[in-house]
Amino acid sequence: GRSWMAPAANMIFSKDAYGVRVDASLDVDLGGTTGHVDGEAEYRAADHTSKAVVWFADLSPARVAAEFDMLKPLTALEAPVTGYVAATLDPAFAVTGGEVELTAKEGRIVDPALWPKGLPLKSARLKSTFTRGPDRFVISELKADVDAVMVSFSGTGTRLADGVAIGGEVDAASNSIDGWEGIWPLGLADGARSWIIANMEHGAVPEAHANVALHLPDDPAEPLKLESVAGTFRVEDTTVHYLRPLPPVTKASGRGTFDADRITIRSEERRVG
Repeated sequence: GRSWMAPAANMIFSKDAYGVRVDASLDVDLGGTTGHVDGEAEYRAADHTSKAVVWFADLSPARVAAEFDMLKPLTALEAPVTGYVAATLDPAFAVTGGEVELTAKEGRIVDPALWPKGLPLKSARLKSTFTRGPDRFVISELKADVDAVMVSFSGTGTRLADGVAIGGEVDAASNSIDGWEGIWPLGLADGARSWIIANMEHGAVPEAHANVALHLPDDPAEPLKLESVAGTFRVEDTTVHYLRPLPPVTKASGRGTFDADRITIRSEERRVG
């Protein structure tokens, strides 16, 4: 079991022929900091099922995640989060499904395996639903503003014996290629990452799209595994070093493709030197 301290609480219980309802407003002690949550829950007498929803504002996800093993990945997020979590429960009060909607303010993501210096975050938004038996989630919207890059993801995740399989589509846009070394996560399409960082500078990538498949292991000591990635992108006014020490191509614009090991750029406009 787990105990929570609530320095301040206001709860209203009501009962009728259809079931029981609880409305609550709580200040919860999260181990050194206090977070405010509002919630409501209903128990239906007809089928003995329940539903509950909790709203919160400016909570620290790292504080909450530290209390629950299943939320451990959220300990990497150092940013205040506002939103809600809703769940449905069976007659034994086991969670059968639900939905999550979160908005994060400015902060950073701390995961040395992916971003050794941390990842600055201006804002982020998540909308997702989940089910149990089998354990599966659907991300309908995940958007993040990370310095010079806007990125979005939609896809699904399925619980496996040793982790979670995640697959979906990524769309991104960047007004500056400079600084990508600190933004592009280590281990994600390392071939394309290393070539772009070493050989491209300045300019912008107004659009990029990729299909990805990832494996997120349960063991935090194991790295995120990229199963597959393939995508396309467009560049504008960038400098490309194709064959050092020959002069670079400047003011290059065009389209390209990439996968985990290879990147190809077809220039439509360019200058040499």
